Amino acid sequence: MMPHDPNFAWTVGELNRYAQSVVKEHLGDTIWLCGELGRIQSNASGHVYGVLKDEQGNSINIAFFGGARKIAPLHLAPGACVLVRGNLDLYVAGGSYQFIVRELVPANTQGGLMQRYLETRKRLEAEGLFAPERKRALPLWPKCVAVITSPSGAALQDFLKTAYSRVPNLHVRIVASPMQGAGTATKVASAVQCLNAWKACDVIVITRGGGSMEDLWEFNDEALARVVASSEIPVVSAVGHQIDVTMLDYVADVSVITPTQAANEVTEGVLQLAVALKNVVQRLPRSIRHLLDNARLRFVRSASCAYLQHPQDLYHQQAQRLDNAQLRLANALPGRARELRIRLDELRRRLPEAVAHAMAERQARLKNLALPLGALDPKGVLKRGYSILLDGDKKAIRKPSDARPGQEVTALLSQGKLKLEVK
Repeated sequence: MMPHDPNFAWTVGELNRYAQSVVKEHLGDTIWLCGELGRIQSNASGHVYGVLKDEQGNSINIAFFGGARKIAPLHLAPGACVLVRGNLDLYVAGGSYQFIVRELVPANTQGGLMQRYLETRKRLEAEGLFAPERKRALPLWPKCVAVITSPSGAALQDFLKTAYSRVPNLHVRIVASPMQGAGTATKVASAVQCLNAWKACDVIVITRGGGSMEDLWEFNDEALARVVASSEIPVVSAVGHQIDVTMLDYVADVSVITPTQAANEVTEGVLQLAVALKNVVQRLPRSIRHLLDNARLRFVRSASCAYLQHPQDLYHQQAQRLDNAQLRLANALPGRARELRIRLDELRRRLPEAVAHAMAERQARLKNLALPLGALDPKGVLKRGYSILLDGDKKAIRKPSDARPGQEVTALLSQGKLKLEVK
């Protein structure tokens, strides 16, 4: 419920319901609470009401619906220390909050066990045994499902009834084991190890109905949790009911609340494949009829084709096309030969004139290129009375400092050479 507009007043009921929604949203999960009973009483309906206090005198009302029968053997009295498991709620009509009890045990008998349970859970969680990425998906089509349970329990019947109603030919291997009392954890762990050693199934289901904290305590065993976590075969935990959470639920690959839900999880893949196969089987006749209709239509169209009815007509048509092509070729060759001969004569007539014209053009171009080239010829400069002096390495002497007195040099003239000595 969302808060009202501040311009309008709340009713008491609206405020209480809003507070109740906030409590459930932020503290909806079950928690453990310890304290001393201030008072406790039950009514004719079997419900138990009381007050739980702590050493500082803080108190809270508790309500245990249907709990009179469960706590009667405990002979609890005011002042007894207890552990209660449940969730916080707000009583709308009275405007007070209370603790709804799901389980109640004397603290002096279970307090040590609860402490060890919390320590074990924290240790296994730190090792990563509860991590979602460690858990494996169930096989899509399990060939064999092993159910570890008590053969006389209702859990087995619920599992088989649901599983066979969904997959009638499912192979189920029942592994008998006690589901309550001392030694249960050891027996269940041994069954899991044997199934893994013999690779006797594709999925392991551990299931039993709900019960008290004492009834389910064996499934908090650390050794059992480690065996299940190390199992190569996926394990489904279906122990207890929705409010019952054991160590086995944390380490199992899949955790469900009832044997019926376990059967649904195990057979879901088979059921989906069966549905898909059924749809394929239903569509197959229609697809075949469609293919046959198309083939029949093509056959009818082919049968009405003129060439298939009279195949010799196709041969005659192609033979006629070949004759026409041969006739056109025979008529075309002489004409093409005459055209090529005329063209060749014309080229022969124009060739001498074209060659002479090309030669004249190239001679004129050569003459034009010779004029600037002659202007750059050093010998042309020598003809005008100049000379070029060369040293012993035949390099031109350009300035006086390039020669030394007594050095022999060569003078290039327009006609011949002279040997000179520098003074």
